[in-house]
Amino acid sequence: MGEVLMRQSSVLKCFAVLVLSFFTLNVILLLKLTDFQDIMSRILQVDTENKENILRTKDFDEWLCVMNDSQVVNVIRRMKTEECKKAAIHLACAAKKKVLTVNELTNSCPFFDIASKGLYVGCFANVDSSSSLSIPSYNFGKNSSNRCIAACLRAGFVYAGIDCQHNCFCIDSYNESRPAEERNCQLFDCSKNGPNRKSLEKCGEVEAVSIYGTGVKAKPVLTVKYVQQNQTHSDDHQVQILFLLQLNGRNIRQVKQLLRVIYSSRHLYIIHVDKRQDFMYSSLKDVLSGFRPHTRNIHLISERFGTIWGASSLLSMVFHAVNLTSVMDNWDSWDFVINLSESDFPVLPLEELEFHLARNKGLIFLSSHGHDTARFIKKQGLEFLFFECEHRMWRLGKRDRFPENIRIDGGSDWFVLSEKFARYAASEAELPKELRKIFSNVILPVETFFHTLAANSEYCNRVVKGNLRLTNWKRKQGCRCAMLRKVVDWCGCSPLVFTISDAYKYSTMVSERKPIFFARKFESIISQSAISIAESQVMRLRSDHIDVQHSSYNRTWLNFYDSKFEHSELLTRWSFMLPNASKIEVLSDHCKPLRLLSMTAYKENDTADIHFIPEVEYECTNYLRTAIQFLVHFRGKSDITRFLFADGYQLEDIRWGSQIDLKEEIFRNYASIVSVVRFFPDVSWFTIN
Repeated sequence: MGEVLMRQSSVLKCFAVLVLSFFTLNVILLLKLTDFQDIMSRILQVDTENKENILRTKDFDEWLCVMNDSQVVNVIRRMKTEECKKAAIHLACAAKKKVLTVNELTNSCPFFDIASKGLYVGCFANVDSSSSLSIPSYNFGKNSSNRCIAACLRAGFVYAGIDCQHNCFCIDSYNESRPAEERNCQLFDCSKNGPNRKSLEKCGEVEAVSIYGTGVKAKPVLTVKYVQQNQTHSDDHQVQILFLLQLNGRNIRQVKQLLRVIYSSRHLYIIHVDKRQDFMYSSLKDVLSGFRPHTRNIHLISERFGTIWGASSLLSMVFHAVNLTSVMDNWDSWDFVINLSESDFPVLPLEELEFHLARNKGLIFLSSHGHDTARFIKKQGLEFLFFECEHRMWRLGKRDRFPENIRIDGGSDWFVLSEKFARYAASEAELPKELRKIFSNVILPVETFFHTLAANSEYCNRVVKGNLRLTNWKRKQGCRCAMLRKVVDWCGCSPLVFTISDAYKYSTMVSERKPIFFARKFESIISQSAISIAESQVMRLRSDHIDVQHSSYNRTWLNFYDSKFEHSELLTRWSFMLPNASKIEVLSDHCKPLRLLSMTAYKENDTADIHFIPEVEYECTNYLRTAIQFLVHFRGKSDITRFLFADGYQLEDIRWGSQIDLKEEIFRNYASIVSVVRFFPDVSWFTIN
């Protein structure tokens, strides 16, 4: 009887636990459902009275697809517009369902043989520990020959090797004199960790590696040397260049200086200005209006893109510019396209660039990342899915895959492309069309798209090593990426501005030896002298076109405020106080300030402090209006009156300001006028011996 009661009690307890569990599960589901509806109401702004309809919407289905991905949810919460939120959810869900990318593409490079892809080469002794440190490798939890081959093909290697179940090595050659017995490559079963558990595939052992072909064949490196220009120019050495100027910022003076040294009636100049830079766009329109209708080889693009750092819109802009030349009169016969920014400047004469390109028509000049593509893919963030919206690149998690048979390549986003290749890249052919879709969701797509397209197309044997330019890389300082967080979910590096101490890097002798025809970055507000040195080299064949003795030759000025495009109550109020502060009684007593017209940063030379020039419109007696400029020197440097020591260091200097540029180590608020306490000290230290 006791046993029966105990059994009944146990049954009742189990039943109670079951009921309680069922009830708890329902409560959780109801809470989850309510949470889903609430989230969708807030994210998609669905009418709360019609919440029951949300379960039948495509938007809600896609939200269910990504709701457990914390990275996607974080992005959605940070986005401001409903359009961007919906598009981000749709893209992330498509990636998770593996419908975002085609399974495979045709690789038409002559140095790729699909028949040798996956071909088993044999079993060989493993690489020794000292040499293996420089060999690209992967460690796959789910390893197989197919997965390893795909990874090594993507990285551009000739062979893939597997050992120790989960190790995958990518190599271009192997030691044929060190074969291993086949049974040594059959010791470890990789199928138990692989995606196909029924497979009998083996993954080598510790001292032996199974080697397979990837389909990639060794390709010779194509280089082109500098050749001294002949005195006479024959028709065979004529070339037409399409200069694509992709401009940002406000330094119109430096842009005009660039145009002056690269301009020729023989070439074409298509100019794009970032859609956020209205001052630059308007200034260029004014400059170009003075040339028309006589100058028909310069075109300012009216459709503008927001070309933020790393954005996919920059790649879209390049295609837009190339396609424009197909529909414009007399713009369809160029030989090369060269992209330049406002920070680029030539270092050799235009005539020598023409001669160099005329000798190498049909070639593509690209600067690659180096040998280890596997490391580049990881550092470049290519394994992540990015999405551009709200003038920002959002990271939406891992990319599902890249197409089979495609190797990834990349390097610099500054290029010299042949006309045929550039038009092929913008065409509706399958390979460029599908790659454009893929790279629309890649960070820094211009750094990888053209390299990857060339590597997998018939143009792969037309790529020259080097993009004919020098970049001033200083990785430690250039990789301070705090400023990028405003526009991208990524940390990237940028080159630094050349100063006069860097001029040896782009001297005529060095430039001819490499060869390089352009260098970056230059910025006049940091070093006008560096630009002047480059200009003297470029114009040495036309020295009568520049006046190096002119008083403004090494001076610079930069507009950073214009009332036609922006308004600042803080700057306006501050400028109205200038007459009293400067004790100009005539203005104080007889004139009334109306508005602040502009503010310009001015620098006498490279080592001088930055002054700024506010221009204010006044209404004086008899209702006469006049614009008056003030030259203002802001004292942002503090005097150290006594030695201050801390932990073996002495305080040497203190400067304060706002909008600090951590890479160039300067304040970008040239007026240094702040309304609240938001200045950042820039402290220099030196060690006490």
